[in-house]
Parts: sequence; structure tokens; C-alpha cells
Amino acid sequence: MGKEISEEEKNKVSWDSNAITPGTPFMDLLATSLRYWVVQKMNTDPGWKNVSSHFPPFDLSNIASYPPAASSYL
Repeated sequence: MGKEISEEEKNKVSWDSNAITPGTPFMDLLATSLRYWVVQKMNTDPGWKNVSSHFPPFDLSNIASYPPAASSYL
């Protein structure tokens, strides 16, 4: 039943955790996408009409100055 997985596929690393480091293309795309999604929700969803949002600057080299929960301010 199902697809047989080779040893090569089992040992393959599928995600590079360094991609979530500030300044990477992944983080740039994530920040842009989140900003777009929130603006779209604020413009089309009545429940989001009076929501205020703050996005931490994901591209800062001195990201240590921001608290770990900075993304909770969405």
C-alpha cells in the first residue's frame, strides 16, 4: 500500500531552517505576503475594519533588539 520510499528520500533534508533568518528571500516573501493578506482582510472583512496592525521589520540586521514575540503584534 502506498509509495515505497528509498533510503535517499528518507535521508533527504526538505527544509533549511536558516531560511527563516532575517534578510533571506523566504523572509522577504513572508513579510510581503503577510502585509498583503492583512491589508486585504482589513479592506474586505467587516470584522477587520477597525483592526490596527504592526509588523516588525523582518529585514533588520539587528533583530535581537526585538522581543521574540514581536510577531504577535499582527
